[in-house]
Amino acid sequence: MEKELKTIKDILDVVNSDNFENFLIDFRAWLKLHIEIKKLNNPDMIIRPNKESFKWIDDGKNNMILRFEIKNE
Repeated sequence: MEKELKTIKDILDVVNSDNFENFLIDFRAWLKLHIEIKKLNNPDMIIRPNKESFKWIDDGKNNMILRFEIKNE
């Protein structure tokens, strides 16, 4: 089941001792991706990942689906 995490409270409600390590792996990858995207943006192309929330599936697989909006301006 996909969980949309928007606040610290959302994270605390979902993460527990059984899924803590998997959450950290996925969240770290999500954060690193956002940092790299900041480096790629230029005046002609804007890449916008979903920054409003972190959508996490607690399935222990450490794979994720990322959605982006790419615009040429």
